[in-house]
Order: sequence, then C-alpha cells, then structure tokens
Amino acid sequence: MYSKILVPIDTSYDTDYWLKSPLQQACKMAEESGGLVHIISVIPRNLLNGYYSAVYLEDLITETRKKLDAIVRKYISFDTRAEVSVEEGSIGATILKVAHELEADLIVMASHGPLIKDYLLGSNAAHVTLHAPCSVFVVRDIHEAA
Repeated sequence: MYSKILVPIDTSYDTDYWLKSPLQQACKMAEESGGLVHIISVIPRNLLNGYYSAVYLEDLITETRKKLDAIVRKYISFDTRAEVSVEEGSIGATILKVAHELEADLIVMASHGPLIKDYLLGSNAAHVTLHAPCSVFVVRDIHEAA
C-alpha cells in the first residue's frame, strides 16, 4: 500500500517512545507492502545560526547519523528496507522538502499533546499535516498525563 514512508525522529529525546512507536507503525506498514522506511532527523537551523562553527555542525551531523544508524539496528528488522538522512533547516519545512524529494506516500511522526505555545505557534506535526503532499499519520504519546 505504501512504497515510501518518511519517519522524522528527534534524536535528542532520551525516551524510547519517540523512537519506537512511530517506527513500529511505519515498519509494520512497510513490511505489509514491501515499502521503504526513510528515517530523517532535522537539526534546527535556528539553533545554529551564528552560534556554532561549521566544525561543530559537522560533528553534530556525524553524531546524529550515528544515533540514527543505532536506531535502525535496534528497532528495524532485516525484513524492512530502511535508509537514514540528517538534514539541517526549519523542522517542518525540511520534513516537507524531504517528503517531496522522496515522493513519499506517507509520513509517520510523533507528536506531544498540545502545549500552551502550540495554540499560538502550532506544532511541527500540525505544520506538516497541513502542508504535506501525502498522508500523515501522527502518533500521540499515550503515556502523557491528560
């Protein structure tokens, strides 16, 4: 059903939930259809502008890629085709850019429950959902306090 599934992951979270749940959903869908799971992590440009050198950025990209490779080894079975990439930019816009380039059929991403700032600014998941060229499956953290 889905041939290219994009899974954005924030590697700065310590909890397995943000990694496991969206990946579990994406891998299940990909295995059913023989599709590809493409995992990305976006390094927010606003954290880097003018504050860090290009050397630090390269180190951050290398460290993030190592984390993504470890996630693939830990959570993805050999039956699932997977690839990873590290991108730099605005989180929502970069996810959308990669979805266009990949010609993704589906984006599977995690989202937290709405916070006060989300009512004013919106979340990355909301931005992606509104502007995506494909279906978006948002996985909520069921362990959050209501």
